[in-house]
Amino acid sequence: MKTLKVTLSVLIAALTMSACSTSDTNNPVLSNITDRTLAISIPLSKEASANVSTAQIIVFSADMDTITAPLVISSSTISGSVTNIPLGYSRKIEISVYDKNGIIAYFGETSVDVLSNKPISVTIQLKPVKGTIIINGTIVEAYNEFTLDDKTLALYRLNESMTATALLDETARSVGSIGGGIRTDGYSKGALSFSNGKYASFISDTIIPTGTANGTVECYFKWSSTWDSTSSYAIFGNNGARCLLVYKNKQFYFLKNHDNIFKHVSGTASTVSNKWYHLAATWGSNGMRIFLDGKLIGSNTDKSAYQRSSRGISENSFYIGMKTYDGMEGVGIYSTTGFEGTIDEIRISKTERY
Repeated sequence: MKTLKVTLSVLIAALTMSACSTSDTNNPVLSNITDRTLAISIPLSKEASANVSTAQIIVFSADMDTITAPLVISSSTISGSVTNIPLGYSRKIEISVYDKNGIIAYFGETSVDVLSNKPISVTIQLKPVKGTIIINGTIVEAYNEFTLDDKTLALYRLNESMTATALLDETARSVGSIGGGIRTDGYSKGALSFSNGKYASFISDTIIPTGTANGTVECYFKWSSTWDSTSSYAIFGNNGARCLLVYKNKQFYFLKNHDNIFKHVSGTASTVSNKWYHLAATWGSNGMRIFLDGKLIGSNTDKSAYQRSSRGISENSFYIGMKTYDGMEGVGIYSTTGFEGTIDEIRISKTERY
């Protein structure tokens, strides 16, 4: 059997099957174009198309459902894709190509950790009856950025240059500043990392208008290796705890205090270091709710509207990665609290998005 001669394309994996010696190799690109979709296109020579019948691609792991997709064979190509590959460790990828007798003519497999939407190097070795080919691939960047719409009160993508000190609001309402946070790579492009009391802030008391009946605060975050699951951390919110996301001893809390009335909802969730999570909290007609990676982990029946603090701008300003102890007595936190990790894509909305 002749080996496969591989040709390179920029975004789509291109494998050319043709007659050549067993020493021929090339390095194409397997492309995950958007939303972790692994797409493949294999141009066929007439000789190769006469010798293959079916093909498939499989992605699986211990913590995800197996995803199997057939690859469509025409007179000139083998093509197809696997969509919605979830983030996680040890995502195994297998490609099988069968001959006219239903026997595997080529098979390749690899394993890769898909922990963010940043480019991931992928190598698959397809083994025919005689000879081998090497496929070097990349699951390319997929930006799962929050959308900007008429319900958005503030949106901080944190994508400014590495030397910029200002944090830009996509709505152009509330510019923030770095108070010690470090710019770094994020879940989607840029982000801010925090430790040892470092933070960023938005000195404005009008981001959420008082009386806002329905709303959502959300972000992506990742714990650093110094994170302690039994400790307390402030993720994002205003200093008066009128709208605040915090963590304490394996529980996430959403606080929406009204002056000296402590209102909150909590949910228990298992998290690990160096993995991105989406955290969201809503208030309004469905009560107060908190979600981790789209899963509801806590709720109550409080349907009250948002109330800004009557004590001025210091309590209504928003912070990333830091919170004074004021207003957190209701969840048992009595000291100024920081964050250990990276935060990205912060959005505040005047609607319940989840």
